[in-house]
Amino acid sequence: MAPRVSVVLPTWNHGDFIEQSIDSVLAQTLTVLELIVVDDGSTDDTLQRLERYHDPRMTVVALGENRKIPAALNAGFAHARGEYWTWTSADNWMLPQCLATLARALDDHPEVGLVYASHYFVGDREGVSIKQPFDRARLLGGDNVVGPCFMYRRSVAEEAGPYDPACFGAEDYDMWLRIAARHPLLALQDVLYVYRYHARTVTRTDADQVRSARARALRAAAATVAR
Repeated sequence: MAPRVSVVLPTWNHGDFIEQSIDSVLAQTLTVLELIVVDDGSTDDTLQRLERYHDPRMTVVALGENRKIPAALNAGFAHARGEYWTWTSADNWMLPQCLATLARALDDHPEVGLVYASHYFVGDREGVSIKQPFDRARLLGGDNVVGPCFMYRRSVAEEAGPYDPACFGAEDYDMWLRIAARHPLLALQDVLYVYRYHARTVTRTDADQVRSARARALRAAAATVAR
């Protein structure tokens, strides 16, 4: 049976966090899924930790060298067989109803290309991030309103194209802009995900790169609108 949902999990040197992330996917109430873990050239004990898993729904793709998140995502989704796609980070985790709730929203709203939900923060920033209803003007204004908890249709991904390696640090934002140019997005108020904010978070370690990539994505989106 083909999986209903494909989850890609790119990781690089997050052996200390990755088991919690993997376990949260495999424990979802929606069980007809596949998890594709992409090791992006880790030099810690990540691969050894991955060897402990024997769930047939999980596949490991080892890139052998660090190619950054966009390339790791593209490598993972090249193996995806599900109708709905999402990805998660090795330092974050899903709450049990996450995939079922997002998939049901796409089922109930066939006109929607991508659905997203709210999340908790943990670490040195605590609390709940409540996502506001989708506002295309805010998205085009530089605000990644989608956040880390989302799901989109395979057909929409194939239409939008792969993640852009030139947008490392804002590869998700660039993709949401491309999807939003073609399809409606739907915001849910459900809190379905936990985002870990820590010293090795990309927005901290590569802040300048994130700003540059976001500006690049905005320029590309503006050029598309102008056409």
